[in-house]
This record gives sequence, structure tokens and C-alpha cells, in this order.
Amino acid sequence: MAALSQTAASFIPSSGAQYSPFYVIGATIIAAGQPCYVDTAGLLQLTDSNGSIAASACDGLAALGGSVGQSARLVTSDANLVLGSTLVIGDTVWTHTTAGAITKTAADNTTGVGTCCLGVAKSTTVLNFRPLAAGALTP
Repeated sequence: MAALSQTAASFIPSSGAQYSPFYVIGATIIAAGQPCYVDTAGLLQLTDSNGSIAASACDGLAALGGSVGQSARLVTSDANLVLGSTLVIGDTVWTHTTAGAITKTAADNTTGVGTCCLGVAKSTTVLNFRPLAAGALTP
């Protein structure tokens, strides 16, 4: 399945959202809501399920868009996150094999892919966002 379409302007963390400290962006973060990880140099990068185990983990979703060298932080968890995508209650949302993208099809995580579940849909717009990476590549 193709990556799930997100509308950055519709990505709205709730008042209960948890945030990371500020980091320097190491790769262009195109839009709010993209899954990111912090690399070994302490820079924000786009999560990529086709990358290494570290790159396939998701430390959070970009709170805002930005460019290389700018400062940004991540939404690290949020029980009532408006994701900016159309969901179905009970959908699980995963990182995708395209850097910075998400999917609601676990089958996209084929052999040799690092899997990270981002959360479960509570409504057609709200995700209970609690990222959990497998920490291994699929066999």
C-alpha cells in the first residue's frame, strides 16, 4: 500500500502531548507530523523503515516543519493526536519504507524492514500515539 496521505496543517497535538527537547535538524523535515529519529550525532532525521535498525525507530513526530540546521522538537506521545490523515477506529499506524512517511498497512513492512508501530486510531482523525519499535529487522 502507498504511504498514508497527511495534511501538515491538520496535524494538531492535544494539550496533553509530550514533547522532546529541541534538536538540530539533520535532514529536511518537510512537514509537521513526519516520523523522525535522533541519530548518533544528536541530529533529527526522517525515520526510514528501509534503513538501519536505528533509522527505522521513531523517537517522535515532527512538531513543525523545518530545514537542515534549524531547531525543532518532536511530539513523543499523545493519547489524542489529530494526525492529519483519514483513519478508521482500530487502525494501527506504522512507519513506512519511504523516509518520513506512514502507513496503516503492516504488510508494507516486508522482509528486511525495521518496524515501528506509531499507535492505534481512536476515531477517524485521532491517533493514540505511542511509538514502539521492534528493534529488529523483519525476517
